Amino acid sequence: MNNANGGYIGFSRSVRSEESLYNFEVPLSLLNKDLIGRFILEYDHDFRCKQLMILQQTPIVIWKYVAKHKINPASWHHTSSYFNKTDHYSLAEIAQVIIDETDTLGSEYAAYCHARKQQKSFKYSVIRVAVWGGSRNYPRITGYTQESGIVVDDWLYYTGETNQDATHRYKTTANRVDWLKTFDTYTQLTKSFPEYKNTKKMFTFLISKLK
Repeated sequence: MNNANGGYIGFSRSVRSEESLYNFEVPLSLLNKDLIGRFILEYDHDFRCKQLMILQQTPIVIWKYVAKHKINPASWHHTSSYFNKTDHYSLAEIAQVIIDETDTLGSEYAAYCHARKQQKSFKYSVIRVAVWGGSRNYPRITGYTQESGIVVDDWLYYTGETNQDATHRYKTTANRVDWLKTFDTYTQLTKSFPEYKNTKKMFTFLISKLK
């Protein structure tokens, strides 16, 4: 797997990450219907008519499933001013798997979703995240902020202070995370963090949204 930095474009993406997008190597967050359409249009001469139809009719969730579970990242690049390392996946590799396994991918993905639903666990959690300031060339930590919520997989889901009916999420593996504490029950959490007593309603609300 190759890595690269080579400078930044604004505060969001390294130069080489931007270059990889033109070669249809993208992070999962940018894998969408429009990008796939442009990929198919540019490389339509590499596929037969039936194969093009398969690629055009394959849902986005299957493209992402193949990227995450059936191929390796083509590269990684720094993204954001916090120097996060983000895997990039080749649409050409994803397309080849979709074509080769078109007869079984649908049922395989359905089984995967069913298994995840059965295994999903909710962790009561508290996270502390670094707040960065300074400039693009000289970023620095200016403080920390703390949130409580529910962790599912690599995401912490929490409510906003101004709108308790809105949910937000934060990547628990991001570089800014100073620490993350998880607990199986609300009681365990409040024993370690008594400041979150009388907030059970918020946790119940989050779990109801995530089911």
